[in-house]
Amino acid sequence: MTPKKEKAPPPSSKPTKSSGGKQKKKQWSKRKQKEKVNNMVLFDQATYDKLLSEAPKFKLITPSILSDRLRIDGSKRKQKEKVNNMVLFDQATHDNLLSEAPKFKLITPSILSDRLRIDGSLTRRVINDLMTKY
Repeated sequence: MTPKKEKAPPPSSKPTKSSGGKQKKKQWSKRKQKEKVNNMVLFDQATYDKLLSEAPKFKLITPSILSDRLRIDGSKRKQKEKVNNMVLFDQATHDNLLSEAPKFKLITPSILSDRLRIDGSLTRRVINDLMTKY
């Protein structure tokens, strides 16, 4: 008997799957990235005047809109105006406190500070005094 020849299977159109081998990793597409803008950190006089004249005309004022239109830094656009709260009572504020504060539903240092424009340490003392009186 003669040895049998091994017949190779006919080539198919589908590629054979390799089991357990490294497969090609999927590459994620990179989205369009916005160009980095060199925004100012401090106001110069021209930019400040522009802010005061143009910002009230905007329909919507957000930090991102201010940053884009006026080219100012993000930390600068988020700043609130510093409030000058009183450290000592004058007579009018003290009378106002005694008449209005007991009528508040909730009395906290921040509420008193906002409504009466007084300092935080002064509000804590006022709350202690109100607790002893009422």
